[in-house]
Amino acid sequence: MVRCRECGTRLHPKPVTSELAEQPADATHPENATAGPASTPVAAAVPQPVAQPATQPGSSADRTDDTETPSLPQDESPQETHPPKRIVNRSVIAAGIGLVAVVGASVAIWSSLTGTSPPAETVWTESDILTAVAYSPDGQFLVAGSATGDVLLWNIHERKLQTMRPALSGPISALSVSDDGFAVAADTNQRLIGWDIPTGRREQLPRLPSAVTFIAFRPGQFEVTLGLQDGTLAVLTPAGLKGRPSRHKGGVKCGVYSQDGRRLITGGADGRVIVWNADDQTVIADKRGHAAEVSNVVLLTEHGEAVSADWNGEIVVWDIRSWNVVRRRLVADGIADLAVQQNQLVVASWSGSLQWRGLEDDRLLREGKLPGAILGIAASPDGNTVASVCGDRAIRLWTMLE
Repeated sequence: MVRCRECGTRLHPKPVTSELAEQPADATHPENATAGPASTPVAAAVPQPVAQPATQPGSSADRTDDTETPSLPQDESPQETHPPKRIVNRSVIAAGIGLVAVVGASVAIWSSLTGTSPPAETVWTESDILTAVAYSPDGQFLVAGSATGDVLLWNIHERKLQTMRPALSGPISALSVSDDGFAVAADTNQRLIGWDIPTGRREQLPRLPSAVTFIAFRPGQFEVTLGLQDGTLAVLTPAGLKGRPSRHKGGVKCGVYSQDGRRLITGGADGRVIVWNADDQTVIADKRGHAAEVSNVVLLTEHGEAVSADWNGEIVVWDIRSWNVVRRRLVADGIADLAVQQNQLVVASWSGSLQWRGLEDDRLLREGKLPGAILGIAASPDGNTVASVCGDRAIRLWTMLE
């Protein structure tokens, strides 16, 4: 994401001074860290995937205060109307604010007894339920969101854990970081907030008419696309925030830009994968590839392919030239998220399984187990590490095995 040449700001908001609440330096020492996560009854609160037809829809003083929910200005193209949809979020509400630091690391070795490998490192926080995670494009920071509205910033090289202030008022539903270090977080209360990571300053962003499901920065452009639970797309540019129909019946659940920024690929609660021309918003391809809600789409540009996954546990591999299906495979009970780590596809399931599969044949290469449903994963830009959150207080980091 680039800055405006006229005024030097990103989104033309009124900047609001904020601060990064840094933890004491000695808090990162293992002797002073907590012994582990407290037992949290999250299993009943985390949404559980079920096989279903795709036509079914799937505060304190430092927190943002409530205002009237706005409506987005729409493009002239007609928008389909649908009955109210059931909002299904990957986050649940819990109490607890703040954080501590890191516990020591363990070597990631495949266990011949269990067939699984542990994370290489675990970062413990005091935010009871972590719901989302994202890397900065330069690989220097890891950002995580919690069910209490906190956004945590982990400085990977300095090994410092901080809280971005002010926090949001609801569970974090989406996170993303731009090329120049601008982090944007959204919560289930339709709030949107941004921070400039290098300076720690907050920038005021408009409130949305529906909960945000994904945030995608368009490469090389002054543009951010937001997927909304009500089935629309919101586009944030220097001219402001504008909404347009997405053609999905139900929520727009995931979205990703091509590397050149010319294409936007979205997946919906209706099981469809839609490819858009990012310049004029025309539809290039509209494919009904899944029988359940699409949880994520990733691009394998060097292979000329894309992979989408759904809540029924199926992955579909697409040829990105024709957008025809190359192959499909049932790999898990229900897939929550996808990532690419070097030459492997990482599949996160609602059952707590983290799988590494070959890109060529989908063969299972490695598996990790988490103590709860996986709510989000993210791969580092260099492909060496995958971060995961599963509704407890930990960010687990997984490295490539030798």
